[in-house]
Formats: sequence, structure tokens, C-alpha cells
Amino acid sequence: MALKRTGYSETSDDRLRAIQRDQKAVILEAPDTDVIVLVGSAGREGACIVGLKNMTPQQSYELALPWAKKFGALTNEERGQGLADDAIQAWGSLDDDRIVYIAAFKTWDVLDVPGAAARLLYIQR
Repeated sequence: MALKRTGYSETSDDRLRAIQRDQKAVILEAPDTDVIVLVGSAGREGACIVGLKNMTPQQSYELALPWAKKFGALTNEERGQGLADDAIQAWGSLDDDRIVYIAAFKTWDVLDVPGAAARLLYIQR
């Protein structure tokens, strides 16, 4: 999976509980911390969405910022693009090996969970 190649790894930590699993994604929850992680892949594309129940949009921005820095990503504004209605900031980066999209969202757009989330989409070329 592309996320593994960027330094992410699977966990066998008993504190994380799979709350949903299908062929393309797994949603993990850490019940004592309100952390929710969705990790999935399809073909050469890997995605990771991280959030806390009741996390603020500013916190999602701060959570996404290290990803943007790691990949040398430019903001959508710097790339001449707009933002999705639910995003407070988005970044993109591409090189010969991969395309990366990162976004800080005001809400979860894939789960019915109160709070904001940060998303990393990694496409291996």
C-alpha cells in the first residue's frame, strides 16, 4: 500500500478497535480518546482520514499541516484552485512517483460523526 511506503504502518494495538471493515477500507476507533481513523486503498490509491469526535476545524488544519510540510505540498490557492465547501484548507503535491492531496475539513464527510477531520490521499504513479 502506498501509505506504507511513506512511513505509515498497520497496528495490532488492542486500544484500536475496528468499527467497520470492507474490501477497501477499515475504520478504527480508540474509544478512550475519541480518535477515529479511516484507512483505505483501491488500486494505486491510498487514503487516510483522521479526526477526533468534536474536533474543531482549526484542529483539523493543525493536524493536516505536518502532512503538507512532509510532502512539500502547495495550498490550493497557490496551485490556482478553489476549495470544497467543507474544507478550510487543502494542499497538493506531485512528482514523478506520486500525487498527494491533503485537506483540512470542517466536518467528517464520510462518517456521521460530530467534529472535523484531516484527509491524506496518496496516489502512486
